[in-house]
Amino acid sequence: DDVRLEIAKHHLRYSNLPLTHIADMLCYNNLSSFSRFFTKRLGLTPRSGEQYISSNKKTGIIAGIKRELFTAS
Repeated sequence: DDVRLEIAKHHLRYSNLPLTHIADMLCYNNLSSFSRFFTKRLGLTPRSGEQYISSNKKTGIIAGIKRELFTAS
C-alpha cells in the first residue's frame, strides 16, 4: 500500500492524469475505492490533494501539514 500511495502522490504532483486513470493504474476497481484508501492514509481526498498541489504550483506557496504529505520522500 505504501508503494501505491507514493505512485498516487507522484501522479497527482507531476501529471495531469484524471483521477479515474490513476485509480485504474493502481488496480483499484473504481474511483471510490481509491478515494477511500487515499483519504484514510492522508486525511484528505485525492481531489483535495490534486487541487492543493495545482494551486501551489501556480502560487509557489506551500505551508503546513499538507506540505509534509506531498513533499518527495
